[in-house]
Amino acid sequence: MNIINKTSISEFEKSIVTTHAQTLSVLSACTEEQFLHTDTASSIGAHMRHIIECIKMLNDGQNYINYDARARNHKIETNQHFAIAQLDLETEKLLEKVAQTDLIEPVMVTMDGCSTNSTFGRELLATLSHTVHHLAFIKLLAEQQDIVIDKNVGVAPATLEFQRNEEKKFG
Repeated sequence: MNIINKTSISEFEKSIVTTHAQTLSVLSACTEEQFLHTDTASSIGAHMRHIIECIKMLNDGQNYINYDARARNHKIETNQHFAIAQLDLETEKLLEKVAQTDLIEPVMVTMDGCSTNSTFGRELLATLSHTVHHLAFIKLLAEQQDIVIDKNVGVAPATLEFQRNEEKKFG
């Protein structure tokens, strides 16, 4: 029996839409040159590719997700317009999958050569959390290039909720 009700699913959908909007806002805030810029070990484009490919793995996996087998599509990290198109496509597919898939659907997952049992809902949560984590890295890369990004990008939803509650308490 699935103990997760439709309200929970709509919260997942809300989280996906919010994360997509944050990710898209970053892509829209930078130029192609800034997207490709690599003063450090990575670029905004490389992090975007990773985010998009993790979402794609979740979308494409039926009962098995092998995160080690990501395509590492160089075009996503080197072509900002292509990255935006892929982000939109994979987000739309994810929203459709969430609407059609039982969150407790069993999934076998492989990462770093290790395999374990999981569920679609657990992997969805992990993907959303992982995306926020990479957005935090992207925000640092953006700040180094003087790109203005919303202060909430890359901050976990639970942290944002905590901050809102603290503001209400202390004004």
